[in-house]
Amino acid sequence: MSAQAIRLLGDAEVRDRVVASEAVALMREALRDSFAGQLVSPARLSVDAGPATLTLTVGGMRGGVTGFRVYGSWGPAGDQLTPVWNREGRLIGIITGSELGTLRTGALGGAAIDVLAQADSTTLGVIGTGRIAWSQVWAAFAARQFTHVDVFSPNPEHRHAFARRIRRTFGVDAVAASTAQQAVGEHDVVIVSTVSPSPVLDASWIAPGTHINSTGPKSATASELGSDLAELADVLVSDSPQQAAASPEGWFSARRVEHLGGVIAGHIPGRAADSDVTLYCSAGLAGTEVLLAAALLR
Repeated sequence: MSAQAIRLLGDAEVRDRVVASEAVALMREALRDSFAGQLVSPARLSVDAGPATLTLTVGGMRGGVTGFRVYGSWGPAGDQLTPVWNREGRLIGIITGSELGTLRTGALGGAAIDVLAQADSTTLGVIGTGRIAWSQVWAAFAARQFTHVDVFSPNPEHRHAFARRIRRTFGVDAVAASTAQQAVGEHDVVIVSTVSPSPVLDASWIAPGTHINSTGPKSATASELGSDLAELADVLVSDSPQQAAASPEGWFSARRVEHLGGVIAGHIPGRAADSDVTLYCSAGLAGTEVLLAAALLR
């Protein structure tokens, strides 16, 4: 294949092409395939590459597309690269930039809400106002019809701006909460997406029936959630228990975390009652970036 024939998409094209409902549906299928062993998704690999540490997530479908995503320790300003090959080994295309990984993470969170949140959920609480938090909200609205959102960040300017963005984008009531407890208590769904190395909420704030998505750090030495919330939950799942187990610092909870794909496939119990508290911990399911990239490149 000549270089001229290779399709190349950047962040702007990714944003234009991704449809939240389609991305969430694709991630549901990917989670099921991961549990069944059809999606190969080993734990990520980080390598010292001199000026930066490069992290690779590799994966693909058996008999289908394959590829990897690589990003460096430069932070959000650093470019990312995701090439995708078809089953014959021909390069389908390449995606650059960070939007692919961000929206993939959001879509996995949307799949968790779709599978575990109460069907009639209408209230959403959000702690965190960064890019990943926005991707979670973006996908959450593809999974449920929320009518009210409370947003908290320690920075008042950030939480007010995030709430305005929700009102403008989704046309629903969204307000800046004055405390984290206000954004968490008595909500059907809660999204926690921070970089905090210590818990940002107390398990006692969580009402019966709540579903929680967490995308921030969850190691034994740095976690945005306390182990008390994992113990409280009736259901504790991750997109990649394998990645959670590979944490060099250890997982934030001694409790066994189940595979969300197993719940989707019906092999692992999910929500059994309206009063159940369900907790999804994002770890990063390798190969899902490749599947989303392949869909966009088509």
